[in-house]
This record gives sequence, structure tokens and C-alpha cells, in this order.
Amino acid sequence: MPRYVLELAALTSLIARIAEKIHSKPLKANDCKKLSVDILLQTGFAVSETTWKRLFGFAVSNYQFSGFTKNALSNFIGFPDWTAFLTSVSDSTCQYNRGTYWNEPRKKARNISNYTYTSLKNLSGIPFEYTIHRNFAENHIRYSLQSDHLTTSFIAPTGYGKTTLLNRLVEKFWLSDTAEFKNDIV
Repeated sequence: MPRYVLELAALTSLIARIAEKIHSKPLKANDCKKLSVDILLQTGFAVSETTWKRLFGFAVSNYQFSGFTKNALSNFIGFPDWTAFLTSVSDSTCQYNRGTYWNEPRKKARNISNYTYTSLKNLSGIPFEYTIHRNFAENHIRYSLQSDHLTTSFIAPTGYGKTTLLNRLVEKFWLSDTAEFKNDIV
């Protein structure tokens, strides 16, 4: 699993566990000042009211939380630090992936992907099997999927075959019998 996905899952889990710990659902912006004091008294870490507001979405955040903040918040819910919390989330995420948790969403996503793939394949002006194969795109997608990239783009003017290109990539990497990422959700 790419690191950014794990970090996002961990941060979401961290927020949920903090909300659970403070028994405050829904949380209000004015609760953040009290949280600042609570975390300082419990852990010795000073996390500002503004940071709490950013964490819970009451203030705009244009950057990621610092290691200090993640360590403090993890400590607040009983973990020694962010790394320990991240490991616990990673272990539980892996258990979900191996178990039946993802079976239903995976099945629904596969049905939608197959429907979309077939529809787009049938819209091609020439038989799909005669469309151009583009190695650069395969290499780019493979590299992107194996990295921590959040997104990748293919940009070209109208009529250059972007939809066909993406349809070929979806077929190769996710839908074919020999797909490299057959168990992923696309």
C-alpha cells in the first residue's frame, strides 16, 4: 500500500480515536481550546488550539501535520509515538485487505469498471484491438502505482486517444486475466 494512503488512513483513524476518547460527537470549534489544555496536562506536549481546529476541519490546512504534532496526538490516545500508531493502523489495514472486508466494495467496483470499460471499448471508431498500443503510458502507470504519487495525468488535445489509452491501461493492469493489479480497486 502506498505510504500516502496509509498516512491518510492513519490520520482518519487518529481523528476518530481522539473523538472517541473525548466523548464529544459532534465536536465543536470551541472544544479545541479545552483539548489544547487536556493534551498538555496528559502528555506534556503543547498542541495549539489552531492545530486542533485544523485537525478537525474547523480551520483551513494547506500543509501536513508535523512529526511533533502526530507524535503528540498519538501519545494522547495511548501510543508512544506516531510510528507505533502508524504500525497499528498498517497491521489492521493489512488484516482487512486479507479478510472479507473489501470483498463487497471490490465486487461492486469491478462490475462498474467492467461496464465502463465495455461501453468505452464499443464507442471506439475503429475496432478496439486495432487501437494504438503505447508503451510509455504502461511504463508511466506502472511507475506511478509503485510510487507514492497521488496522481498521474495524460494530457493531449481532443481526439488524440486519451480515453482509448486509459481504457487499454485499465484492461491491462486491472481487468485482464493476467492483470498485475487484479485485486486492486479501480
